[in-house]
Amino acid sequence: MCVTATITDVLAEDESFFKGCAPPTLCPHNGTFNFSTDVFDSHKIIDAECCDTNNCNSETLPVPVQQERNGLQCYFCLFFSGANVCSFFTVHCIGAQDRCFFAHVSTVNGVLPVAGCTSTDVCEIAPDHGVLPFMEEVGNLTSGPTCCGTNRCNEPLQCLSCSGSSCSSPVSVTCSSETMCITASIKDVSSGDESFFRGCAPPTLCPNNGTFNFSTDVFDSHKIIDAECCDTNNCNSETLPVPVQQETNGLECYVCIFFSGSNVCTAFTVQCKGAQDRCFIGSASTDNGVLLVAGCTSTDVCDIAPDHGVLPFMEEVGNLTSGPTCCGTNRCNV
Repeated sequence: MCVTATITDVLAEDESFFKGCAPPTLCPHNGTFNFSTDVFDSHKIIDAECCDTNNCNSETLPVPVQQERNGLQCYFCLFFSGANVCSFFTVHCIGAQDRCFFAHVSTVNGVLPVAGCTSTDVCEIAPDHGVLPFMEEVGNLTSGPTCCGTNRCNEPLQCLSCSGSSCSSPVSVTCSSETMCITASIKDVSSGDESFFRGCAPPTLCPNNGTFNFSTDVFDSHKIIDAECCDTNNCNSETLPVPVQQETNGLECYVCIFFSGSNVCTAFTVQCKGAQDRCFIGSASTDNGVLLVAGCTSTDVCDIAPDHGVLPFMEEVGNLTSGPTCCGTNRCNV
């Protein structure tokens, strides 16, 4: 496609123009678009027109003018000096900004939330385009934008937070880059310890609402972990029962054991228990370098761990550098 655009930078009081080629993510069809967006440090009113014949973008569009408030109010994510956690304030939307939105962007300071006022055209185009149109300075989108059309509907998610042996006094916290709440009960079979966790969770750990079993048995760590994910404010109020020791289920897998002073594993067979319906093999980054890791695990771990980067709630194993590759027959993880 071809595009012609006229841009008013409200904060800088600058005007600029753009004509050029456009990908289908920016120009999904012929016609006019309004990409007006107001976020914490960038406010632009952008009128654009897309077309699909040679040099059809010859027109220079009129400069957008400052627009009046339209009655919609949205939360606005503001970062103070030195902080990577935003404070939320209310902003009045103007002109074509008929949606509130919430998203996450990749910046030099990591993945940060971004929120404010925008237009319907931005909501429809930005998820596929990967950035807020003509606002690349805000950062590349890693999630969203999620848009809505009522006052302050882009409120950030709040989750109850606590961890430890009781988790009896959780406090409500505002999530940053996380999009879900989670509650988990953890039985460490190796040590006999029981613990609980409630807090915000990234979509890599909680890809959807529901219950998960993260039971895993590797050479020096064996945990049974029951978890529940949800996506509404403070929905993780339930304390899940402590998982009980489970019986062998008939599946046998190789487990990788490192003897003192050696970085080469010796394979032994382990009997899987309970929900551990998969054998797996992978590699993890440890203090001794990248080492093989293998054992019994559950389908939920196999589905989640490759994107999550660690075996859920088993950070002591190390960050995954490959896998886990999972299979469902005896000693298939050779």
